[in-house]
Amino acid sequence: MENKLYIMDNLKFLQNYKDQKFDIVYIDPPYNTNNKFKYEDKNKNWYFDIEKRINLLKNIIYSTTPVIVSISEDSLFYMYEILKRKFKYVFEPFVWQTKNCYNQNKISNISAICHEYILIACDKKIKTNEEIYYLNKEYQEEEINKIIELKKKRYNLKIKLKQNLKEYKTVVIDGKEIVIIPETEYIISKEIDINESYKKHLYQKRTVQKGHGSFRYYQTIQRIPNFNKNTLYFIKNVKDKYNLNGKFLLGNNYFQSISNYIKIKIPSFLGYYQPGIKNFQTAKPIKLMERILTAFKQNNQQLLLDLYGGSGNVIIAANNTGFKTISVEKGLINEEFPGKFIIENLQKHKINFKVINDKN
Repeated sequence: MENKLYIMDNLKFLQNYKDQKFDIVYIDPPYNTNNKFKYEDKNKNWYFDIEKRINLLKNIIYSTTPVIVSISEDSLFYMYEILKRKFKYVFEPFVWQTKNCYNQNKISNISAICHEYILIACDKKIKTNEEIYYLNKEYQEEEINKIIELKKKRYNLKIKLKQNLKEYKTVVIDGKEIVIIPETEYIISKEIDINESYKKHLYQKRTVQKGHGSFRYYQTIQRIPNFNKNTLYFIKNVKDKYNLNGKFLLGNNYFQSISNYIKIKIPSFLGYYQPGIKNFQTAKPIKLMERILTAFKQNNQQLLLDLYGGSGNVIIAANNTGFKTISVEKGLINEEFPGKFIIENLQKHKINFKVINDKN
């Protein structure tokens, strides 16, 4: 069976589907994103719309079919109550850490939403791999090594100063102590031995952008008398997590640093990070979905229903883990044609699928 993408309202799909029952179901409904979905995404109707779909869903699944639901904290209680009434078993909710803890989804600029939740329900108790809840030691080490290698590829520069930092002239601008390092007194290169690099750190050269914290520092060094774009400036007492205690700037560039001994911490729970996808701010990480789907994998003939196709990441994860998928997506109001974004994402990942459009 080939993967299929139905471009239509999933309520209509559920009312008319008569084919093979589903071995696994994934539901990731729009929830209070204020995005331009064609589904109603307001608390007033959300509860009843979901319940209506769950009622129809039960006609096309087995008693052993796990129904996996992604949900936000705002709607967790409501979804849990629906599943509890409709299914005999509901697994304990578990959380996963999103990427945008510190810069998005902020509430009144005081706290940030760092986690989302996953619920699993079924009518007949099934065995699951407990590792979907926790990361074992071997997996943690594997992921840590991957991140370290990725960082070393990105942070591949070293900065060598010919003298001790305190030997160079220092000025104070806006209360910031800035060390001035002439062009002849430093070397920035990939070839420098790490032991000769300043504080044995690795560096990544980046361009200053408006809105980024580095832009303030760039404005500060421009006020230094005889500012020179070839002079290396070091602003002292700038906080960073690798104890550099400062920031290097050169022209309109700044240098991010990491210690040569990279310390990476992965949460004991599902510590995956949410990637940014245009128009889908709650798109789920492909690796996260692969991990969950694998826990319920029995053979290569299993059929998965993705009730809200969204970005298409679930179809990609299902394809990678050996499931055949039927996905339903009505699309966004601002699309050039229904399903444009999900189709483009699937094509980008070279997923084979058949598009079935709603003729009515």
